[in-house]
Amino acid sequence: MKDMWVEHLMKRYSDSLFHYVVKHTDSKEDAEDIVQEVFLSCYKYKDKFDNTKCGEHAWLYILAKNRLKNYYRDKKPAVSLDEQINEPEVDVNYAEQVVHMMTCRDLTAEALKQLDPRSQKIIVLRFFHGKSHEEIADVMGLSTGNVRVIQSRALKAMEEFFKNKNIDMEILL
Repeated sequence: MKDMWVEHLMKRYSDSLFHYVVKHTDSKEDAEDIVQEVFLSCYKYKDKFDNTKCGEHAWLYILAKNRLKNYYRDKKPAVSLDEQINEPEVDVNYAEQVVHMMTCRDLTAEALKQLDPRSQKIIVLRFFHGKSHEEIADVMGLSTGNVRVIQSRALKAMEEFFKNKNIDMEILL
């Protein structure tokens, strides 16, 4: 049963996961390897997945993020101790990525605060927990159509928030 679940995840998320990973690597081949490692981990740890903590989508992206960390760590060239002492290196690219991620997180949190609690909950369930519209409707006691409308209005309000702050939405991607 769990094997079918992993196969379902691969069919449903492999393309979007690949696009996410390829943006953070130097080559498509590396991205393909990382995505394959993600699904191998998914298969290996399928019994540890707890959908009450996060959705499938979020779990896969957490696995991908961890694989990307390994990718960057392993990619760093070996440097002798003398070179480390004489020339301390700062991985500017990694530092920029961390700053970017923190900035995006803070901006998103600020935009979410502008929404009413019901809209906040729908956005969080949908985009941070990977819940479907139907699952959100069940949890919140709303119709699926109502969830879609609230989500759409909330996203428009967030977009308007970013426009008012002169923030290009592209930086959040």
